[in-house]
Amino acid sequence: MNIHEIQKERLKRGEDFQKEIRRSWRLIPNIWRMRITDGGAGTRPGDEIVLTAIGNFLVEMKRTAGDRFELSMLRPNQLHGLRDFDRALPHNIGFVFVSFLNEHIDEAYAIRLSTLEKSLKQRNHRYVTRKTLKESYVEVGAVSMPRIYYHDPANTKLSGPAYDLSEVVRKCQFL
Repeated sequence: MNIHEIQKERLKRGEDFQKEIRRSWRLIPNIWRMRITDGGAGTRPGDEIVLTAIGNFLVEMKRTAGDRFELSMLRPNQLHGLRDFDRALPHNIGFVFVSFLNEHIDEAYAIRLSTLEKSLKQRNHRYVTRKTLKESYVEVGAVSMPRIYYHDPANTKLSGPAYDLSEVVRKCQFL
């Protein structure tokens, strides 16, 4: 596989994850979400903004075939955007939704960037492993997003793999 094919495959994996998350939000009542379009030269601060009664989220979505999430997976403008959004209002949260997906793993987590950065700084790390997210989720500001299937009886094109985001909304203020 050449570099062009590898990049194309990574892009496809990321787009699939974004579709699954957009499908997932349909199961959460009383939210408003908007996909953020890129202003050019990779300037967008995240993939979407979501408003709920409990908190407002700026979300960047990443999918990896590996077993760890590295901060270097985020572009500088995404890091700045998530941090600034998190600081703007007390109920704002800068989230990174991370999917670990390969032939052996299918797990996803919502991670509050500010809490993760504090935890990584204390450990002197630039990445968090899937195992740490699973076992020390409170310390790193993570919530598991279990895999589910969304079925839309009115439009079967909208049906497909999704995630249960109810715990993300319910626990967001504690991360």
